[in-house]
Amino acid sequence: VNGVILEALEEIPVAGTRVRIGEYDIDILDVQDNMIKQVKVFPVKPLRESVAE
Repeated sequence: VNGVILEALEEIPVAGTRVRIGEYDIDILDVQDNMIKQVKVFPVKPLRESVAE
């Protein structure tokens, strides 16, 4: 995940940064030693609750 986010941002983010990659918003929660340690991922579109029968 670290590499995907760094490639999208083209820089090392600070904690509190939000980035959208594809269908997901990603909050950067913790960065240490130039490495993203913790993120929270949210789908941009709500997931369907069920599939039509």
